[in-house]
Amino acid sequence: MTEARPIRKLTKALRITLAINIVASAGCALGYGLHAAVASRYDPGAYVGSFDLLEGAQVADLLLMCSGLALLPVGLVAGFLALKWSYRSNANAHVFSRGLENTPQWAIWWWFIPFAALFKPFAVISEVWRAALQPDRWKPLKDPVRLRWWWAAHLLTSALAIAGSAMERSAATASQVVITDIVSAAGMLAQVISTLLYLSVIGRIEPLQTALIAQGRRRPEATNTPSWAP
Repeated sequence: MTEARPIRKLTKALRITLAINIVASAGCALGYGLHAAVASRYDPGAYVGSFDLLEGAQVADLLLMCSGLALLPVGLVAGFLALKWSYRSNANAHVFSRGLENTPQWAIWWWFIPFAALFKPFAVISEVWRAALQPDRWKPLKDPVRLRWWWAAHLLTSALAIAGSAMERSAATASQVVITDIVSAAGMLAQVISTLLYLSVIGRIEPLQTALIAQGRRRPEATNTPSWAP
């Protein structure tokens, strides 16, 4: 059995990075909204591509460019830290409790496997949360409602991002550009909500694990003695 490692500093670093990500995502959402407002002034059937420079959309284009450039490196750093956080918190959960179905390695790999990525990362964090709440009796606990809302927002963000990207490639009229911008803006807003909920999730798990580490919590050995026995 390995020693549990604190995740407080890692959580703090992740919070800072995600805060920057929220600002950049909100900037993109605003940029798409402004771009949609400009495109709506054109004749709906006018030939206008998503990548065309529209007259009066300079502010929107500048906002989208700056926010997009910020999102790329910040997103990469945030993604790395989130995977590291998932790995370490899951490893800690294995120190605190028995019977977890997901290993620390799979806490990372599930994110990259098609179809499984739709539900397995949620299962990983759910196990970590429940094991932190009640290490000896975590299995019967229901998934926290906050966790469900986060995952729903995450899936919505992914769906809107895919839809917006596909629509952007095929948009050829002003009306299609407006719809594309609205979908893309909605995707960015969904990402903001998803990130805020994720911050709430890790903010709940971190102090629970910190307290268990301070108590010197270790999972009971696999014997015939019930885990609740003195």
